[in-house]
Amino acid sequence: SAHDLSEGGLAVTLCESAFSLQAGVEVDLQKVPVKGKVEAAELLFSESNSRILFETAPEDVEKLRVHFAGMPFAQIGETVAAHRSLRLNYNQKRLVDEDLSELKKLWQNGLTPYY
Repeated sequence: SAHDLSEGGLAVTLCESAFSLQAGVEVDLQKVPVKGKVEAAELLFSESNSRILFETAPEDVEKLRVHFAGMPFAQIGETVAAHRSLRLNYNQKRLVDEDLSELKKLWQNGLTPYY
């Protein structure tokens, strides 16, 4: 699968991609290809329409790497069957460890009490 990182940046894209609740997601934000020093909040919420998050079988990662040779490309994480959480690490610290079903409820109904 593929998802753009336009609205909400990487954080929202990771969540939306995992809302099937079939697996958990573990990401190392230090592996995100960037130029210069970037803080975690910018990595998570920076919006642009020229970035894509791919999900692929482990045996196909090298095919993507070859296809995108010469472009910023990195394997930043993986899906895991052991849990159903979004786990984001940065500088060897766990920034986020949230149940995806709870995040999905907030995403779907977060503004409901206000209208």
